[in-house]
Amino acid sequence: MAGGTWENQNKVRPGVYINTASERKSMTAVGERGTVAIPLTLGWGQAKEVLTIHVGDDVKELLGYDITAPEMLLVKEAFKRAKTVKLYRLAEGTKAQASMGM
Repeated sequence: MAGGTWENQNKVRPGVYINTASERKSMTAVGERGTVAIPLTLGWGQAKEVLTIHVGDDVKELLGYDITAPEMLLVKEAFKRAKTVKLYRLAEGTKAQASMGM
């Protein structure tokens, strides 16, 4: 008997519905080169730590952003040629402020 994991049950026509899933694959061709290191300012994880991501890893689970999100543009571009990306989250803190005293 066919089965699957369904997120909702809003079927409008009677019949057989099959939910299939395949192995994760990268959005681009697998890179020819080795490793890329990228420093990014993001709102996830520990500051000043290196996170290693390999082709095929679930980026959304690791970083909290989908690979198609604008924040992940550099990561997506790096995976076009690299097999491994090492992300370094820049130090957290407050932005520089200035005031004029008169």
